Amino acid sequence: MLVAIGVDTNGYRRVLGVREGAKEDKAGSTAILRYLKKRGLKGVELIISDACIGLFESIGDFYPDAKWQCLNRSFLSQCFQCCASRTGQEGGDDAKGHPCF
Repeated sequence: MLVAIGVDTNGYRRVLGVREGAKEDKAGSTAILRYLKKRGLKGVELIISDACIGLFESIGDFYPDAKWQCLNRSFLSQCFQCCASRTGQEGGDDAKGHPCF
């Protein structure tokens, strides 16, 4: 199941929609974003998720003005910095090009 949760203007979390989806891929992300758009969701300013590339790729098709933030960026950045300081090598080469970085 894919669940979209939003925050209203009073700061309360609200379930915006639930769609069946086996994976967090582009097809599943497109389906839930299409569903939310069809239901009239507008004014989306920020989308926060894990490192789901499918969602990142789908956002612009439905909410082109929305910004996207990766949940684990600061955690991963700290890991790469720690690894780099321990090994003396630049960390994170495998992550280059990933939207979280």
